[in-house]
Formats: sequence, C-alpha cells, structure tokens
Amino acid sequence: MVLSEVPDIQESKNAVPLKEKELGIEVRQLTFSYPDSKHQVLNNINLFLAPGKTLGIVGRTGSGKTTLAKLLLRIYDSPTDSIRIGGMDIREVELASLRGNIAYVPQDGFLFSATIRENIALAT
Repeated sequence: MVLSEVPDIQESKNAVPLKEKELGIEVRQLTFSYPDSKHQVLNNINLFLAPGKTLGIVGRTGSGKTTLAKLLLRIYDSPTDSIRIGGMDIREVELASLRGNIAYVPQDGFLFSATIRENIALAT
C-alpha cells in the first residue's frame, strides 16, 4: 500500500525548523552519485548564495542541474555537511521547513486548459 510506504529520506530526530526566511545557502565540495551507480553526477561543487539572492542554474541536459535542486530539497540526501542553510547542515532541518523555503521550477512544464492566472493559482 502506497500510504504505508516508508520514505527513503528520514527527518533527523533532532531536526529544527529554519528560523528566518532569508538564510544563505552554502555548498561545500559536493560530490554525488546516485545509489547503485559508480558515475559521479556532481563533482566538487562549491557555491555560496547570499541571503535574499536568486540563483539560476543553466547547462546541458545531464549536467546535474536537477540533481542539485533535488539535493537542496532533500529528495536525495547529500553527504554530511556538504549543503548548509544559515550555517546549518540541511540534514538537521525539518523537511517541511526546508522545502517550504525553497522555490523550485522543474524542467517539465505543464499547463491545464485554463487561463494563465488559473494555472499560476494552482501552485499557491
């Protein structure tokens, strides 16, 4: 049964909510391979996004853009202490708080047969 399935990503027992809406994001020497794969999708990624700033990620298909976004949202777990928000390892942040503070626009777009206003309103 789908509802009884245990998610792969588990919240830490000591997880805390993000206290402020505008916290910097730091990625330190992030290297990532998907489970059961020897191929590194991301290799030694370093970046700092100051509080209140916006980041656009562009690149060729397969370059790791979506993987990075999924790591930031903890769809996959990053190596310990490789992604920090407000100085805190994202693995120690409550999942709802983390995901509620990140805006993500996926590559796959879809519009319903409705007005643009109604399509945008679906996301809110």
